[in-house]
Amino acid sequence: MRYALDIETTGLDPMIDRVASIAFVPIGDAEGALDVMIRPDGWTMPAAASAVNGLDDLTLLVNGESIGMAIGKMFELLEDATEVWAHNAKFDVAFLRAEAERCGYSDPFEGIEIRCTGLETRNMMGLADAFRSDGSPRIAKLSAVIERISGPQDVKYHNAWDDAECVAFIAEWLDPVCEL
Repeated sequence: MRYALDIETTGLDPMIDRVASIAFVPIGDAEGALDVMIRPDGWTMPAAASAVNGLDDLTLLVNGESIGMAIGKMFELLEDATEVWAHNAKFDVAFLRAEAERCGYSDPFEGIEIRCTGLETRNMMGLADAFRSDGSPRIAKLSAVIERISGPQDVKYHNAWDDAECVAFIAEWLDPVCEL
């Protein structure tokens, strides 16, 4: 089973910042999905993060569930998973591993192949030789990749579910391309 993943967070550091929403969208014939907001347990949504992801403390308090419950649901969903795709997989996976560890769980991605649409689309986006100042590969924004593949879309980017659906679309598009 294959899934597309996206998360929204309170910041950029998985050791300090927290996951605020998680989405797993099935790819192909995979069954099940996960779309959950996380109820703050002592943390708040910074204004800068809220400006990007549209989440705020009240929305998360009213609609969220505990991170432990969400991580448990994620483990159930990934029980038969063979592959998980994300656009910036290193970021998303690091955050979910940190949250799982905080909750006393093991690595949720053990034995699962992690694939990154951001890295796998670098060539077509003209970024094959582009690197950040820290030496890591530069990747195109999710919206830019979607527009390159299928033209402008009416998508609410930086929403975990919508972004995970975009990742699933790119993953399915890449499969035949990768086989050439």
